[in-house]
Amino acid sequence: MNASANKQFDAINNLIIKEGLRIKAVDFHPELDLMTIYSNTKAVLSQNISSYKLLKSAEKSQLIQYELVGDVSAFIGLY
Repeated sequence: MNASANKQFDAINNLIIKEGLRIKAVDFHPELDLMTIYSNTKAVLSQNISSYKLLKSAEKSQLIQYELVGDVSAFIGLY
């Protein structure tokens, strides 16, 4: 992950840990290198798919099938 992506990741995790942000849904648009994250606070966050090692290497069909399980409170393991 490059320095810019690392700062974005840290900022989101800071909101998750300190502010109680919870991820409610995620949409992927691989043609735009875009992941859209919808939160419990109604905030909509955008991230580059390519910023996350596991997501970057995923096929479009895999991204479409991506599911959140339980109360998602971090992006641990995606980068």
